[in-house]
Amino acid sequence: MTAAHLEPASFAGWTIDQDPNAQRTLNTMAKFAHAAMADPYIVRYANEIIAAARPRDYHAQIGAIRLFGRSWFRFVDNPIGVQRVRTPLDMIADVETIGYVQGACDDAAVLMATLGMANGLEARFRAVAFAHRSAPDDSVPFSHVIADLFAGDGWDVLDITKPDDLQRPPHVVRTLTMDLS
Repeated sequence: MTAAHLEPASFAGWTIDQDPNAQRTLNTMAKFAHAAMADPYIVRYANEIIAAARPRDYHAQIGAIRLFGRSWFRFVDNPIGVQRVRTPLDMIADVETIGYVQGACDDAAVLMATLGMANGLEARFRAVAFAHRSAPDDSVPFSHVIADLFAGDGWDVLDITKPDDLQRPPHVVRTLTMDLS
């Protein structure tokens, strides 16, 4: 395979990377979120999501964004061996046209962070590595990413891909955090 095949490929609303790397994926996600949070359509859409929350009730606003994500987002894994990330505009277009959006955890994190940032909330991404307690920390690859929004008194987690029936969360051995402010 040539180096040209390992570079991320961009399509309308998508980036597909055949050589996934956590830092590069977070950079792509941040680029998508920053571009979308200033889009007037995304801002209007984000404002409508939190319209029922009182002004400056950041926990209620984040709750409304979480409810939107849990209601309209359907988790589907990335293709084997590739990292795919969608733009928020592309995902909102799916909600508008087909009534839901599908994607992996990185897509969910981009969408949740963007909706928060479009409403003036600070956001960050956290890539996490899960393992059994006996695994050496540095050997475990990052396998999940989460968006967090700042509620004024701490960070609220927006992991909308976590199963409702998850009894015990897996052990997190390391994290990589990217502040989006």
